[in-house]
Amino acid sequence: MSKHALVLGASGIQGWAIVNELLQGQNRHVFPRVTAVTNRPLDPDFVLWPQSSTLQVVHGIELDTTHLASVVEGFRKKILDVELISHVYYCGRRILQFKDETD
Repeated sequence: MSKHALVLGASGIQGWAIVNELLQGQNRHVFPRVTAVTNRPLDPDFVLWPQSSTLQVVHGIELDTTHLASVVEGFRKKILDVELISHVYYCGRRILQFKDETD
């Protein structure tokens, strides 16, 4: 099974460190795909992550919504190989709580 790491909150200090470790630390060969999710677009020169074909940086997925289906739809639209995600690292500031769409 191919491993795909998803890092939510990748622009914060903890998220940045996780992405950096996945790309160039001891785990760099473990994940053939790493997706870093941020709230806003990032300047690649600012974040100083190594250039890697493994990394996909995605922004604009609305996590503030309370409806899980909306979040899943955003993931499917923007993240390549979303169905292969095997590990999720959540580095956000708040607890995510979703409701069923029928609520």
